[in-house]
Amino acid sequence: MNLLNEPQKPCFLVFEGIDGSGKSLLSRMVHGELGRLGYDSVWTCEPSDKARAKIREANSEWDVLFAFLQDRAEHKERIQAWMAEGKVVVCDRYIPSTYAYQGPRLEKMIPNAYDWLMRINGPISVPVNRYYFLDVDTKIAMERLDKRKEKESFETLTQMTQAGEQYRKMATNQGWVTVNAEQTVTQVFEQIMADVRGLVL
Repeated sequence: MNLLNEPQKPCFLVFEGIDGSGKSLLSRMVHGELGRLGYDSVWTCEPSDKARAKIREANSEWDVLFAFLQDRAEHKERIQAWMAEGKVVVCDRYIPSTYAYQGPRLEKMIPNAYDWLMRINGPISVPVNRYYFLDVDTKIAMERLDKRKEKESFETLTQMTQAGEQYRKMATNQGWVTVNAEQTVTQVFEQIMADVRGLVL
């Protein structure tokens, strides 16, 4: 039970956006707030640390893709178990990140890359209740990333610009909420929580 003594609904919330948009911070803040309000919440992310290590050692785009797919298949089991227990699952990145970042790369290698990615991800996916797209200008995101000690291989201006364009296309679909991530963290958090409350109550 939560602070309102109401039954809790299982719910799967996913945070998406280019690197530097604030996904990790905001998803953790929402997870923490849900706990404060008495909800049984779990925070998770993709890729896992194990998959991230494989991705860093990958020799080809295919190695990267299959590391993500194996990780996602294992993740599916954990997410389903948490939801069966009635938890609110808050996830930093999910399948749309594969479309956004790897889709443009794979388009150069195989025809109809996005359709192919959708087909292979279908059996290892869990239905999402809400996607939160944190929209931010690529240059602003890069400025934020410059403050980090370590960058990922995907964090280049060209790749992130392409990913942002793909995210904006996906965010027009039902089930997505776009939030201007150039606002203050507090403003973004409050806008997201206003929607989250409507989902979990």
